[in-house]
Amino acid sequence: MRSTVVVTVLCTLVVLLFDATVSSAGSIAYSLGAGYVDESPNGLGLASLGASKLAWRHFEVTADVAYMHFDRGTVSFRCFDGPCPESHLKTSVIPVSIGLAGYLRGPRRSGPYGEFSPSLVVNRWSTEGGAWYEGFTKVTAGLKVGLGGRVAIFENGRLDLGVLYLLSGSGEIKDPAIRDATGRHRFDGLTEVVPFARLSITL
Repeated sequence: MRSTVVVTVLCTLVVLLFDATVSSAGSIAYSLGAGYVDESPNGLGLASLGASKLAWRHFEVTADVAYMHFDRGTVSFRCFDGPCPESHLKTSVIPVSIGLAGYLRGPRRSGPYGEFSPSLVVNRWSTEGGAWYEGFTKVTAGLKVGLGGRVAIFENGRLDLGVLYLLSGSGEIKDPAIRDATGRHRFDGLTEVVPFARLSITL
């Protein structure tokens, strides 16, 4: 049910983004972002790629895809002739978000901003090393909320510094071997607070 609602909202925002693109003046802004993920074990940070378009005077419609990778440590699988070699369990999390960003002084000027984006989150679990490869992919609903400040660094460039809150639903561990090795039937969703920096350039 939650995934259906998120898909509906994302489709609506895609229509708004397209409508804003064809009907309003100005160019699309493209962005690259990076954030620090403080999660144990071994959070390796966040990277994002996005685009935005002015929709109203103080609001932009935004779209972006992010990537996070985690090493969950070692697990052991069952073998017929005794214990199997240990494998590294890794997860990749890819939130795909479309939403709105609001700027107190407008998107072209320095000042505070906030953003709100429903997401679809692709969760990929896999093993490396050991006797064989195991893995599965699960899509869950999510949400991205951000607060920060925008700095106009040159005519067509903006630097955003802020904090993102990333939330996503839990899901079923579909691979029986990973389920047995971890002793769990479901994996937890995201609940991450991420210090974040993003460079946007209008072309």
